[in-house]
Amino acid sequence: MRWLSWRIVFCWLAFATPVFAQTTDKANPVNLEKIVITSSRTPQNPDEVTRTVDVITAQDIAESDARDLSTLLTQLTSININSYGGPGAVKTLRMRGSTASQVLVLMDGRPLNNPRDGEVDLNLIPLTNIERVEIVHGPGSSLYGQGAMGGVINIITKNPPLEKQETMLSTEYGTFNTTLERFLYGAAAGNLGALITGEYGYSSGYRENSAYETKNGSAKITYKINESHDLVFSTALVNQLAGTPGSTAYPDSDDKQKTVTSFYDLTWIFKPSRDASLSLKVYQSNDQLTFAEHTTTFSKSVHTTKAIGADLQSNYRFLENLLGIAGFNYVINTNASTDTGKHKYDLKAGFLEIQWDALENLHINTGARVDDYSNFGSQVDPSLSCAYQFNDHVTFRSAVGRSFRAPTFNELYWPNDGWSEGNPNLKPETGISEEIGADIRWLDRIRTGLTFYRTEYDDLIIWAEDTPYFWTTKNVDRAMIYGVECQNVVALTDHLSWEINYTFLSAKNSDTHKELPYRPHHKIDHKLTWRNNDGLVCSATAEWVGSRFSDSANTTKVKGYFVVGLSLSKTINRHATYFARIDNMLAKKYEVMNGYPQPGFSFTNGIKVEF
Repeated sequence: MRWLSWRIVFCWLAFATPVFAQTTDKANPVNLEKIVITSSRTPQNPDEVTRTVDVITAQDIAESDARDLSTLLTQLTSININSYGGPGAVKTLRMRGSTASQVLVLMDGRPLNNPRDGEVDLNLIPLTNIERVEIVHGPGSSLYGQGAMGGVINIITKNPPLEKQETMLSTEYGTFNTTLERFLYGAAAGNLGALITGEYGYSSGYRENSAYETKNGSAKITYKINESHDLVFSTALVNQLAGTPGSTAYPDSDDKQKTVTSFYDLTWIFKPSRDASLSLKVYQSNDQLTFAEHTTTFSKSVHTTKAIGADLQSNYRFLENLLGIAGFNYVINTNASTDTGKHKYDLKAGFLEIQWDALENLHINTGARVDDYSNFGSQVDPSLSCAYQFNDHVTFRSAVGRSFRAPTFNELYWPNDGWSEGNPNLKPETGISEEIGADIRWLDRIRTGLTFYRTEYDDLIIWAEDTPYFWTTKNVDRAMIYGVECQNVVALTDHLSWEINYTFLSAKNSDTHKELPYRPHHKIDHKLTWRNNDGLVCSATAEWVGSRFSDSANTTKVKGYFVVGLSLSKTINRHATYFARIDNMLAKKYEVMNGYPQPGFSFTNGIKVEF
């Protein structure tokens, strides 16, 4: 550990050991009274949470004036956004040195990762109906199964109002002729509640063929049968048409991509007593990607995937200090593609977790999950984590767990197109992760912490060049990833708060000793926020990301970048709020992904009405 000790000491001194489990309310940076669900599949007090967790609230979303989820996530430690452009462009995320397909994204517990490529485009997730977002750092396969290697992100949607009607209308306009219209309406009648939302977005684009148009809507209906039984039905549809300008090395002047996603799920919740609960969720997710290529001849490829699943979970408190959580999952994934053909596989899984309050200040979670796939066998993923509250100001946490990712349809069945081919004999990627950290609170105005993590991956799936200019998928690589997460939340005054986050990351191929692509060693995020009693909120953000390689051979490097943003919101009266946002205020020219330039200076403003 000598090779890492200087980095830990440096981070501790330079950043005053920022937040290990950031569950603070931005309106009151040291408010700890939040409930966290995702890390254990059951509500927990933050002081009892045994994992590193961030929480983004509805207030955070409103104050940020963000257009998509990537804007909110990029400020967090160990998260890097793979951005291929401005509004409407594909945006995926990495956590703790993972790939985008190694991060599991959920919505109300339902997986969003597409079985076609294993990724989630954050650009396609509307913000209007989001109540909060919980981000669990590190592996979550013992509870959630495949894909939860770098972390788990659970998007929790809003519920209908309990009594009065609720209406929200928002309109905004900005640079690149970018518009976004939003609405929300909720109402309740006796035991029945309903919430509907909708969005329309458009942009003419910041470079040739980067225009996009998107339409989406959602509905949520709740019905309280009696004091013990509840039903929740949710559905949503997203339809987006976007230009695909390609990289600057290989530009596409007129190719288009259309994405249509939809889902519906029904959840039954039964709570016969304070110590027991049972829930059942059945769902169907649909995704269709159509790519139209305009070259010398017109060609179109269509990729349709569907996931039908059921999720059963039971919680039972055996003793005052012992809670058992058990569940069963069944999912059928199907794929119909003009490129990869028609394929199908199913998954059966069971999990068990025990939460034990061993002492008044010692909380231990242990459990395991078994996943059985029809096409490549079974996986067993155990985990163990604990939190020890040393006193009212200091809490220590540690965790160890195994995780895995199943191969995607593209990796398994991509046809021989003359330069690449999939491999139906692929095995899942696996990883073993450990972490340790501390959470410290100072003088009721500062919350600081430090986390060290380490993950060793085996059987990584890569596209390898078998013969010159012909690539196939293989389980060949091993990787060693370790890093340090530092966070700070400081209430400088009653109106001014400051957040500063730092991430150190080392991610190397253990076989070639080369750095893994798009893993910067250093990332620093700042946010300074002013709030007064008249409804004025002003925030200044800054992000610095170091250079990183864009290829496995480490021959091409993408320059680091530093971007600054400003946002403002002002309550005009109890019904109306004006908001404005400046992105890339210094008009920096930079790239996140090699060959995909990011937009320059942009300004957006609008008004929101609520009644």
